[in-house]
Amino acid sequence: MTVTAAESSPGDSFTDVTVNEVTRIPEPTVLPSSTLAKLNEETPTTDRPQESTKRVRNNSFRRIERRRDSKQFIPLARWEGTVIERYETYFVAEVIDLNTDESATAEFEIGEVTPGDLHLCEPGALFYWTIGYDVKEGGQRSRTSVLHFRRLGRIAD
Repeated sequence: MTVTAAESSPGDSFTDVTVNEVTRIPEPTVLPSSTLAKLNEETPTTDRPQESTKRVRNNSFRRIERRRDSKQFIPLARWEGTVIERYETYFVAEVIDLNTDESATAEFEIGEVTPGDLHLCEPGALFYWTIGYDVKEGGQRSRTSVLHFRRLGRIAD
């Protein structure tokens, strides 16, 4: 079957095309590199200045390195305590074992309290006392006593 210009619609621009015929696309023309270089030189550029592609280091962020002294802490016993009396070099507290609910009275040196918690060490203050092993990276174990004062309220008398 052949379609001619007379049989086609007014918008068609082809003539004598057979339906069974295969249309071949021509091979692309490859330009030599010297011609490409010449074409690139002649290509107009924009008036915008070339932006630098060098990498800028942002010093506003620093990596925080952690101390690697302690690899893990293994708790052996935990108590919850209430300060009863505070003296110049020590304080007296009532402590309750969190595992057995047994209570006892204990004395602690003021030096065991973290400097940031000293103002919290007053009668009625709540704290947690943990004894455990501080295990270093090489496996060395040290028995450690840690006091953490609670930052929320006091027990009223």
